[in-house]
Amino acid sequence: MATIARPAGLRHPVVWRPLEAADLAYVAALERQIHAAPWSLGNFRDALAAGYCATVGEREGRIVAFGVLMLAPGEAQILNLS
Repeated sequence: MATIARPAGLRHPVVWRPLEAADLAYVAALERQIHAAPWSLGNFRDALAAGYCATVGEREGRIVAFGVLMLAPGEAQILNLS
């Protein structure tokens, strides 16, 4: 198995975990800063309620990335990736 050296500037890796209800306000605020046509807080809440695969990436306890996928047998659709 090969290993990839981490660039010198990346001392703290991104840790991935499921998006939780407690993350929604922060993720929606981050979304507003990133996109011209952002998802609303309600859109993210609906995605969680629908059971979509929603994940956040944290570095040093701060969310730095997130994504929402709609999964179906044999396929996945990216709904939001930031």
